[in-house]
Amino acid sequence: SLSREDNLVFLILHAAKHFIYSGVGIKQIVDIALFMREYGSEINMKRVRDTLKKVKAYTFASEITAFIKKYIYPDTYTFGSTRLGEDFVQDIFKSGSLGKADEDRIHAANLTSSAFIGKSSLRKILFAPKDRLQQQYPFAKKHPILLPVAWFLRLVTNIPRGKKVLQTGGERLRMIKKYGLIIKDDNPKEDK
Repeated sequence: SLSREDNLVFLILHAAKHFIYSGVGIKQIVDIALFMREYGSEINMKRVRDTLKKVKAYTFASEITAFIKKYIYPDTYTFGSTRLGEDFVQDIFKSGSLGKADEDRIHAANLTSSAFIGKSSLRKILFAPKDRLQQQYPFAKKHPILLPVAWFLRLVTNIPRGKKVLQTGGERLRMIKKYGLIIKDDNPKEDK
């Protein structure tokens, strides 16, 4: 089983994953707070801090613990600064309990997830995968030849939402970059 340190790192990284996609919900923050409160005296925080720094999640963890200290448990151990960014607070409250409070966030997840892995998302946004389309439009599952019709319907219904989704995605991308949660290929393949 996981050590207390590994379990805390897992909780923080799992929250980071949700933060990158549609947002980290207050439920995950409370889970981290409760875990730290219950097992804090058993956790080697230096080991946790070193691990978080290695995986480039330390700044994000600092923000989470500052949030916990301010809003949940004032005596919580904090990584780094206890200064809490208002943009982080607003993002958590906008995320709802599970991080998927509104449709704009869910659609903006295509932008944020693509930025995280360093790939363009335009194709993914415009042309959803076949299985997603077939789930959204059951006629496309029954008659696969109608997949182009489903893509067209998806485009037409999402155009009005597009501006808000791009705005939401842009705001979230700025925060993800601020916390260093973008994967970059430090060793690109060399042409042989």
